[in-house]
Amino acid sequence: MVIRWSIQKNGKGLSSIKPVEYAMEMEKMGAGELLINSVDYDGKMSGYDIELIRSITEAVTIPVIACGGAGSLVDLKNAVEQGGASGVAAGGVCLSTKAYTKPF
Repeated sequence: MVIRWSIQKNGKGLSSIKPVEYAMEMEKMGAGELLINSVDYDGKMSGYDIELIRSITEAVTIPVIACGGAGSLVDLKNAVEQGGASGVAAGGVCLSTKAYTKPF
């Protein structure tokens, strides 16, 4: 499977720099934490982009917050345990009653 990620600038157009390279550069420049949002997963409530999150958490030493795609409490857990995220951000899943019917 070919994984293609890119950086979007202001929601328009794509940058040639890859997310892992960008994350490493931001850490070098002094960022204290990174919020990673997968536009492809955002709003779908089908889980975070674990591969993207893991690729970044393995490349930097600062905290990484996963954002975009949570559909259940299990998704939050997976972002931390499988993706290595230090924290998670969630929107729609907090408003959905079906999200709380799935056990850990």
